[in-house]
Amino acid sequence: MAEVKMELMDLAIEDMQFLLQDLMEAETFSNEEAVRLKMIEECNSVEISKKLLVKTHDLQTSLRMEQTDVKQMALIWNQEE
Repeated sequence: MAEVKMELMDLAIEDMQFLLQDLMEAETFSNEEAVRLKMIEECNSVEISKKLLVKTHDLQTSLRMEQTDVKQMALIWNQEE
């Protein structure tokens, strides 16, 4: 009877070790997944920032061109008067 109890305890310990290993792997995966998602989020944030910077630069360039056009039109108009 004692031998059967020892075998059952050994099996229970093995099961617990497998369960613990599975839990540790799952936690590691979730941590790795969280890190991966954070990196993706940061990359997306950087990409959005780059796109906004390009758009801002394009708008500034466009505004400067329009200001130049207005100044040139004003000069032409003043010369005609």
